Amino acid sequence: MGYGGNHAWQSMAGVFEILLKGIFDKMGLNLVVRAIGLPPLNGLSTEDLAALLNGGRSTLIHTLGWSSIYGSDVDMVVWDDYAAIDDGDGSSTYHLDELSTQLFDLFARQALLSGTTSLPSIWGGDFDVLRNLHEHADVDVGQLGNGLLGVPETTNKKTAYNLPWAARYINCSKVMQDTCQKEEYHFESKCWIDRSDVVPPTPQLDHIPVIASAIGWRMQQLKGFTLAYNFLLAALDALNKWSEITISEGFPLADEHWHMGEYIKNVQEKVKALDEASAPHCFRLQEKINLPKRLCQHKMKGRTEFTPRANPMNTSIRALLDPTQVPKTKPQLLYKGDDVQNPMSKIPRGEVDALEISELQGKRRLRQRLLRARNATSIDRVENHDIYNNFMPQRRRRTIATKPGECCQLLRSYGDGCDGSLSSSSASGRLSSSN
Repeated sequence: MGYGGNHAWQSMAGVFEILLKGIFDKMGLNLVVRAIGLPPLNGLSTEDLAALLNGGRSTLIHTLGWSSIYGSDVDMVVWDDYAAIDDGDGSSTYHLDELSTQLFDLFARQALLSGTTSLPSIWGGDFDVLRNLHEHADVDVGQLGNGLLGVPETTNKKTAYNLPWAARYINCSKVMQDTCQKEEYHFESKCWIDRSDVVPPTPQLDHIPVIASAIGWRMQQLKGFTLAYNFLLAALDALNKWSEITISEGFPLADEHWHMGEYIKNVQEKVKALDEASAPHCFRLQEKINLPKRLCQHKMKGRTEFTPRANPMNTSIRALLDPTQVPKTKPQLLYKGDDVQNPMSKIPRGEVDALEISELQGKRRLRQRLLRARNATSIDRVENHDIYNNFMPQRRRRTIATKPGECCQLLRSYGDGCDGSLSSSSASGRLSSSN
């Protein structure tokens, strides 16, 4: 899920986390929501950037290291592409070209093969790919509608002013389409709030650059609410089933109702067994862009210095090196502690606040706490037991000629503080070079 010109807390992922974090806390569960978007694309032409942004092509870079970059403990994947087309009936269909469909198939397969103790459901993406995975590999799939049913229509500017703040300019009449497409009605961001104790050495942008095909914060918020609603319905069904079974059969709940091992094994074995006759898209990448067919059936890992990525302390290139070979210089945060509250995060007086309605975790204070809190379980360093690292005898690389301290130089790194979660979003832009 990407921001596309919005702050992290304005995105679908941020809204989803803010809405559900308090509920998960009450149940004693730790909710981790990560938004893994585009890697840095410096040096590309406008034409190349547009091509990458079309149909999720940019996901290939991360897909080749899926289990490391997105994580191997994922329960739900939402493939959110701005190319989704509204069908006019409250649903959205992804009309992808041939290459984009093939890349999405690879992305989905890698997501399903990434974990050992969890298996994600796949939401969004190409319908034909989702259908193949569901019918031939028992994968749980879904498509997210646009949520516009029931949203009041914006027929003119005067009407918009009288509508609820969050509903303005997202469901527009035909005569208002051109007006509603203007950036000023879709995006509200401010990159830097002046403060006396920190002066950035790099000039700061006035607002977050907007990707041409991106959706604004109101639609992001609506999609976040829609996703949360669907998730809560599924959770309610599960709780009702648990209650009904334990009432009739007693405690504890029988293993077959909640153990995931056999389910995960079944799906992953069937994904690996998919052939070109039943699910051809991924395999055609070999002819299209020379990607080996085996990538469609084998789990991939990777290392990078770019962020966001899951478990950043363990998924950097530096984590593969001997401690004596790790470059001494690493990026340092320009400042630590809380950010000044961004005025764009304030809900106008008298407007609807979902957290106040649900009375969860101190109402609006939850937003600030999420932006401050660090997700220790996601970014604390732990031992790297990856069987593919330098020091395992069966996979030893040729490092005989390399002398400690002469291995490499770290030209660019984005630190180890950004794992894609809302709580780490502020640390992702605190380098002296950040704008």
